[in-house]
Amino acid sequence: MYIAPECFENVLAAASAAENMERRSLEHEISLALSQAIATSDDKQVQRIVSDQKYDVREPLDAASSRKGDHIPPLHFACIQTENLKIFKTLLNAPGGRQVLNRQSANCQSSSPLILAAKWNRLNVIKYLLNEGADATLRDDDGWTAFDYSNQSQYDYVRLNVSGLIKKAENELHEKAENIFLGILDEEELALAKAVLLEEKEQEKKRLKKLEIFGDDRMV
Repeated sequence: MYIAPECFENVLAAASAAENMERRSLEHEISLALSQAIATSDDKQVQRIVSDQKYDVREPLDAASSRKGDHIPPLHFACIQTENLKIFKTLLNAPGGRQVLNRQSANCQSSSPLILAAKWNRLNVIKYLLNEGADATLRDDDGWTAFDYSNQSQYDYVRLNVSGLIKKAENELHEKAENIFLGILDEEELALAKAVLLEEKEQEKKRLKKLEIFGDDRMV
């Protein structure tokens, strides 16, 4: 029986479409299972899904919402949902996990995992992320850093125990960047750059002093 080439191509296309649909359905189910495991702090289930199912932790989760714009990577989702550090260790140690550590997700106002942990007062998570190399200088769409959120926390244990750690990490990163920048300038440019940096530091000291006296100067 003769089969026209175009018919054969149509059959192959239909089979490929069905296979892709089945694959997407399976990925959706795995993603939902992972989001549920994170939300319930089930570190063993998270480990099974990430390791056995080889879930790509760089990909956004299909969480409870069906709107694609609400989807965020597992590490970001974990910062909102849990303080179980075993989950964070699993996610960071997974292939591609380190690439998400400082990712700023557009679906949560360009917040990094550290910023989200500060927003949700996750004391132990903040410490863990800092130890793993989280960038404390990143700002979200509102221009706030993790330090800003922790410093505004209503919980004293977050303000007193974490704000200083974040600020220290932030200052260290700024200092490294300054040293790299200054190292590529000639003498005249170097003198000018140092003067500008000194002025910026003085302005920051004044801003922090004002913050201590009057509260958040962004509200003035």
